[in-house]
Amino acid sequence: MGRSENKQANADARAAQQESAAQARQALTDTENNVALYNQRLRDYLAADPYKQGGQYSQTFNNQFAANAAGGQGATEDYFRNLGTRTGEGSTAQMVSAAEEASRAGRRDEALNEAKAEENRFDKENAYQQYGVNASGVPADVYSRIYGTATGGRDAALGTQAQTAAQPGFWDSITNSLIGGAAGVAAGFTPHGCWIAEAIYGIDDPRTHLVREWLNVEFALTPMGRHVMKVYQRFGERAAVVARKSRMVRRILRPLFDRALSNSILWKSRMARIKTLNRRER
Repeated sequence: MGRSENKQANADARAAQQESAAQARQALTDTENNVALYNQRLRDYLAADPYKQGGQYSQTFNNQFAANAAGGQGATEDYFRNLGTRTGEGSTAQMVSAAEEASRAGRRDEALNEAKAEENRFDKENAYQQYGVNASGVPADVYSRIYGTATGGRDAALGTQAQTAAQPGFWDSITNSLIGGAAGVAAGFTPHGCWIAEAIYGIDDPRTHLVREWLNVEFALTPMGRHVMKVYQRFGERAAVVARKSRMVRRILRPLFDRALSNSILWKSRMARIKTLNRRER
């Protein structure tokens, strides 16, 4: 391929990369608006929980149980009152005792019904809140898909540029590095693990090695990166244990590591271009 064709291929790749980035930005803007609306509606939905203690569910059934108990007591009193009217006799001790027992029975039934209703309310409340927990994980999954799409577009464009520059394939380099067991990315340097990336992508996934390399080399050299990596080395392994067990935790953390993956791809491409220029100068 001649120089003019190389330039055209690079120009096409840059245009594709810019278009992919613009589409990703627009998608992110639209998604942020929709996610904000989604979160607001989810908060309203959870706030209107009819099964919470003292809520609509409890009030409706408690009022019904109280009305039933009062109705039973009233019916008993009316019966004895009508009986006294027909027979011409006043209330006897037996009548009073029977009325009191009917009142106690009504209260017992009311308490039993309330206990059953409370047990049912508790089950429904758990189901309601569990739905809220599951629904709250949707935005993280949406963001993960957007970042994945944007990363794929940039990766494709950068791959075209790398090929036109007659450089070794990026993934070939990674594969050779893995096969050769080159865990260090600089002379005498052995990177630390990236446990959360392993939990998200898999231990042997190339993305895990890309993220590990960028975090421990490029990112760790920045002032903020030094502090972040110190914290990560201290707590990252324990956080990864939680991430392996919880899909929701992985969804929350994945956008951060997808961003690190994108930065790693850009960094590797930049290093490849620098190596090419150095070779040409020599």
